[in-house]
Amino acid sequence: MPSLLWSIRRHLGISLPLFALYAVAIVLATNGVVDGRTLAVLGAVLVLTLLTPAAVSALNRRHLRGSWSPALAEGEQVLHDGPADRYQAGYFGWLFLTDRRLVLYRVGGKEDLSIPLAQLAEVRATRYAGIFATDLRLELGDGTVETLQVEGSGEWVEKLEAARAEAARGVPSITP
Repeated sequence: MPSLLWSIRRHLGISLPLFALYAVAIVLATNGVVDGRTLAVLGAVLVLTLLTPAAVSALNRRHLRGSWSPALAEGEQVLHDGPADRYQAGYFGWLFLTDRRLVLYRVGGKEDLSIPLAQLAEVRATRYAGIFATDLRLELGDGTVETLQVEGSGEWVEKLEAARAEAARGVPSITP
């Protein structure tokens, strides 16, 4: 379940401080007595504070995905899509790979990034914090670098490379 782990890691900044507040409240409510029952309650609260933001985020993305559709040129086809976070802008959205370009839509359905495949000089999967293989590094011909956090960065690289190869050969589209 990489998407669940990805969501949990993403929300630790919210979940852990929230858990700390709940833990203090629970310990105060038990007059400082931490027995097996208190530890069980703390464990359940920890699980809930970790999973609730992750579940809400996954549900929100699935719901919002319906409203995110790239404006396509005549004959342009979507080959692959999925959730993506853009580091430089600090928000999440939905990334589309078409047979001509890579398009990122942010929450609210506004197109934020559109890169023609011909402008991509290098595409590779990298690791977030040196550990999690969730980053997609895009280097453009002009030296600009975009880093997106995606689910399945290796698959994104494969699909991008295949689309770039087809576009370079002048083939109008490839099958998803």
